Amino acid sequence: MKTKRIISRKDHEIYFIPRPEDLKPHNTKRHVFDTLSELHPVFSSKCQVDIKSFLFNKKRWFMASVISADVLSDYKLMYRGASFFTNTSILAHEKDFIKSNPVKVDDELIGFDSEKNIPVSIPLENTVLNNEQSLSCKLSNIPSRCSVFRESKTKWFNAAIIACLAVLVMFIFASAYLNTGIAKPVDIITKYFEEKSEEIIYFPSAVSILAGISEIILSENGVIENWQLNENAFQYITIQCSNVSASAAYKLFSELDYLVLQDIQNVNYIDGKPQLTVILNKKQDYFSLPVSLVITNNKFIDEFAELTSLLKNLNIEIFSEILPSVINNSLYYSISFSANEKNIVSSMEVLDDFCEKYSFNIKRLDVSAETDKKTFPVTCTLSSVDLQNGRFKILDSKNEFIPLAFGYKPVEAKRKIFITEEKRKNPEEEYEIISEPVETINMIKIIGSITDADGMKIYFHDNEGKITIRNKQ
Repeated sequence: MKTKRIISRKDHEIYFIPRPEDLKPHNTKRHVFDTLSELHPVFSSKCQVDIKSFLFNKKRWFMASVISADVLSDYKLMYRGASFFTNTSILAHEKDFIKSNPVKVDDELIGFDSEKNIPVSIPLENTVLNNEQSLSCKLSNIPSRCSVFRESKTKWFNAAIIACLAVLVMFIFASAYLNTGIAKPVDIITKYFEEKSEEIIYFPSAVSILAGISEIILSENGVIENWQLNENAFQYITIQCSNVSASAAYKLFSELDYLVLQDIQNVNYIDGKPQLTVILNKKQDYFSLPVSLVITNNKFIDEFAELTSLLKNLNIEIFSEILPSVINNSLYYSISFSANEKNIVSSMEVLDDFCEKYSFNIKRLDVSAETDKKTFPVTCTLSSVDLQNGRFKILDSKNEFIPLAFGYKPVEAKRKIFITEEKRKNPEEEYEIISEPVETINMIKIIGSITDADGMKIYFHDNEGKITIRNKQ
């Protein structure tokens, strides 16, 4: 009987990765490795990875166990022929795993967070352990399917398949010779069935999502204080906004077909106006996320130079760039810049056009507004993606809503005053310069409009300066 050993948590890491609904089985390893390169601080070819699939509350998860190849070799030398387990691999296979909250096991916190509907395996720091591990007494009854880092038998399996095929071909030729009595060629017809792959629809681009959420915030006369979108985080979108009540936010964000309202936090009142944090997550049952590719070609320097040139042509101030390198596993390019009310919309269009032209995707987008509501610091992270059999979901929202949602108010134009000759004779008479909107509805400033199935919605400032909506059939 094989010896069974539990690998200490200090020697390995555990990651639970949601499985996209449309992920093909042959792309599993690539998807997991791509995610690990983003989550694991030192993930490289020197790491050994064990991947297991679980179904928790009707949602598929990959459990990726990661260990250094050198550390695993030491374990194999120390315990020759042993089967290796982890506390998480043992507990995750138990039937009651999803029914129990995370509990402390040795130096780990393991279990299922029922509120967030996610499996948990977190190392606990500053934990003093004895030599004995708490689950070691159960090892004799633990099935082998719970083990990790098992030796691959793929090569032997492939060899057996090839041998069987060779015997089958020889049998076909022998039968042909025996049946005819003469030697003649045998026609072997092979049919290839190509599976018709369906087009993949990816999540809307980060810029179009920002524009869509901006329209929603404007409909409630709200203001976005800070915006964060991060594809690699469990909290996909974090919005800090003001002048939007918790009940209104719940209603507004519960009706989106590509996002789900995960949480509303930290409701504070300043001068009687609510300020809160809205957290949105992805609905991966409907749309997919493109997989990031390693940026290996040398063209990226010219491509990113083109991006910075386009932004500089808009008089945008660029603060920094982070190029693909060993530090980020050659997966990402980041740029930080500051746009004003005149070029923030154009900068978003430049980012979207650049991504479409060179097959990039915005993995992270941080946008905020300075106190003057006219300056917008932006940080954007791009990754190269393969979109040969897919396209991004297109939203109807316009980028013009973005600065308005961050509190920017357009400056009104001045009306020209025509002075008659009689009035010119009295130079001491004062004349009032009256502000006139560029476009008016009953002398109210229009700031934008959008047309949907219900007709045209027009956004404008009322007499008190609040953003209001009017339907124009």
